[in-house]
Amino acid sequence: MQGIALESSDGEVFVVDVKVVNFSKVLRTMLQSSWLVDDGKPVVLSNITGAILRMVLDWIKYHQDDPQDTEAAEKSSELQEWDANFVNVDQDTLFKLIMAAYFLKIKGLVDVTCKAVANSIKGKTTAELREMFNLNEKNASA
Repeated sequence: MQGIALESSDGEVFVVDVKVVNFSKVLRTMLQSSWLVDDGKPVVLSNITGAILRMVLDWIKYHQDDPQDTEAAEKSSELQEWDANFVNVDQDTLFKLIMAAYFLKIKGLVDVTCKAVANSIKGKTTAELREMFNLNEKNASA
């Protein structure tokens, strides 16, 4: 098998190596259960745009040779320099990355993106958090 085609919600197709697909628990399960059959049709990821899928694939490619034992890194609230630069995006993009990582079940990317959000709210007052997340008093109490 040469590669697996993934299609984003906006029709962009990415052909990726099986090693890349294995980072995603969802895609790995599909591959193991013969859902991903080489019939020439891409796997449609209807809730992930091309821009976000490209970012997810870039993250995987950078981390594909990382050791699997990342317990120490998971416990740290500090992001590695590459990851810190990677998640230095606007809030909307960051939340779309979190949703894509969660949907695809890519634990390392979920951890990195959630750490970025956690780091961004450290030391903020309630008023600053309301502004950051566009919440007013009515929304906050509901």
